[in-house]
Amino acid sequence: MPGVDIVIPDMSYLIKNKHKIKGVVITHGHEDHIGAVGYLLKEINTPVYGAKLTLGLLESKLNEMGLLTTAKLNIIDSSTKISIGCFKLEFIPVNHSIPDTYAVAIISPVGIILHTADFKIDFNPVNEKVTDLNRFSELGSRNVLLMMADSTNATKEGHSMSEKAVGDSLDNLFRKALSRIIVASFASNIHRIQQVLNLSEKYRKKVCIFGYSMRNNIKKSIELGYIQVKKGVIIEDFEIKNYKSKDMVFIVTGSQGETNSALSKVAFKKHPKISIEKNDLVIISASVIPGNEKFLYRVINELFKNGANVIYQTLNEVHASGHAYRQELRLLLTLVRPKYYIPVHGEFMHMESNAMLAMEMGMNENNIFLLENGDIMNVYSNRIAVEDRINVGASFIDGSGVGELGDDVLKERVILAQDGILNVSVVLDKSERTVKAEPVIIAKGFMYEKESDDIIRKIRIMLNEDIEKYTKTSMSISELQNSIKKRLRTYLYQETKRNPVVLPVIMEV
Repeated sequence: MPGVDIVIPDMSYLIKNKHKIKGVVITHGHEDHIGAVGYLLKEINTPVYGAKLTLGLLESKLNEMGLLTTAKLNIIDSSTKISIGCFKLEFIPVNHSIPDTYAVAIISPVGIILHTADFKIDFNPVNEKVTDLNRFSELGSRNVLLMMADSTNATKEGHSMSEKAVGDSLDNLFRKALSRIIVASFASNIHRIQQVLNLSEKYRKKVCIFGYSMRNNIKKSIELGYIQVKKGVIIEDFEIKNYKSKDMVFIVTGSQGETNSALSKVAFKKHPKISIEKNDLVIISASVIPGNEKFLYRVINELFKNGANVIYQTLNEVHASGHAYRQELRLLLTLVRPKYYIPVHGEFMHMESNAMLAMEMGMNENNIFLLENGDIMNVYSNRIAVEDRINVGASFIDGSGVGELGDDVLKERVILAQDGILNVSVVLDKSERTVKAEPVIIAKGFMYEKESDDIIRKIRIMLNEDIEKYTKTSMSISELQNSIKKRLRTYLYQETKRNPVVLPVIMEV
């Protein structure tokens, strides 16, 4: 999507129905859950409920958008019970790859609706309590009408790996490292960052942080007490020269191969502060998100070319997913025993797998619903049903504009990027229907220099032919433009096998 900075959900339905919205509940602080909240609050300044870390990370975004002073932020925890409109809400701690994640139990007039949030069941987590299975069991005894459950890892059998196991793998790598260590991870994976800091402290290494989001998240997590680190372990970039390479650890963004991330810049020798040294140990402590493979492997290849040793998930246990595997989903279904079940989160194939698992557990197939974005599920005391649908999609943020960039503009950008543009400018005498100056021809992005002279010469001949026809007939300006465009597009495709945008500009004086 050339020129697009951020993609957020199309909020037009919410804005149209803003009189019905009583509040926003955020389950955790990952970017895909808090990233668009500020754009919603610009339109609907409704109360926002979330845990301390979640709102702490959100505050940074709202501050950048100038919304912090007007936002109505409300901190919740496991003991919080709140009322929003006709609903009462309770919050259940769950494990995930970021602290302060909560499932939400909505006590509605027709029954209890449970949203698991993104979750896993980790019996040995880092710096937090385990998923509160007792609360889920207690909810089950109160007859849960509907449960919506995370499906992201529903295709994977067994039990997700504990975050502590990742710590053991990282410890082994740190212990054996004879050179600098560069760790790339999600900026919001606070547990992973804590473990890297602990190991750096253990092996007497200094840590320098690169990447805007990484620095912001670590700073906020330290302020709120979610990351503990001794003074002096984290240093600034100008202090790197004071330490030997083997005593340095860099925590960086770029675990998905993002072009402008710190890791990508390091790999391609574009980073202003650090470059790869031979035998540097690069640990990519994240799983690759589907669709990002080619970007990440491109970075990994470049790191190897520059002499680094690269460790990633397929080579070592350096990442643990934050989402439940099938055995964890079975356990939750057994405890909660909902009447109705809606798999959520993940691709459709993941939700389908989650639905099949529920049927294997004995749930009635008619009580399991697979929804697509835009489906409106109505919930009654004795049934639930999809009874309506709305148009949904994405809004593109392009510079300061939100939702102003349409598909047509994007298509034009893609064409310009792939096939280039040919601009021809002609100045005509309006009264005498003669040429006032030699046509100007500008070609960008579709011709090699060695072939351009002959093609430009032919374009000039064709232009003169069209102009001569205009001067000797009653041809209109629009007809002249169409003729130029049609002939040049046909010719250029024959010569270059490309379809550049042909833009004839005719000025009458």
